[in-house]
Amino acid sequence: MVKGKIPVVQYRRKASGRTNYRKRLRLLMSEKDRLVVRFSGSAITAQLVEYNQTGDLVKFGVNSRSLSKQGWKFGLKNIPAAYLTGLLLAKKAKSNNYNNEVILDTGFLTIQKQGKLFAVLRGVIDGGVAVKVGNENILPDEETVSGVRISEYAKLLSKESEESYKKQFSKCLANGADPVNLPAEFAKIKQEILG
Repeated sequence: MVKGKIPVVQYRRKASGRTNYRKRLRLLMSEKDRLVVRFSGSAITAQLVEYNQTGDLVKFGVNSRSLSKQGWKFGLKNIPAAYLTGLLLAKKAKSNNYNNEVILDTGFLTIQKQGKLFAVLRGVIDGGVAVKVGNENILPDEETVSGVRISEYAKLLSKESEESYKKQFSKCLANGADPVNLPAEFAKIKQEILG
């Protein structure tokens, strides 16, 4: 005969810290497709996902690495790249006549106001996909999204210390891109995506 409390066995994905089932249930009860944004060590992935009993179906997906095909030579994890990734996802969805309203699925991501997650969201909204946003202040402003702040920081750093500048922007410089010209390149790529 067993004495004491019977141990509760958690779901495998909950135990490994990969799924928050309470949060997932609330998202699924909305009966809307989900905008899923995930960050890896080298890129940003954005997907429009539909719930299905046999497993979630990814309707459309975009990775920030696909920005290189558009001519993007800057980082693939910064806020301008996040915005362009969201814009690319929206263009892909709109070109396939996708008109559903979606809801943002943050998963276990730490939500940072005006951060990369919300830059992707702003790109999706600007691309024409309907996403309900409760507070517009969480979305990054145009200066942040277009890379003006990164450009200003690059100018300041190049004046202060050439060595620090080369170290901070080494990947951009190796790709033949000047971080000071980021806003102009951003505008060019954005226009190309919007076509």
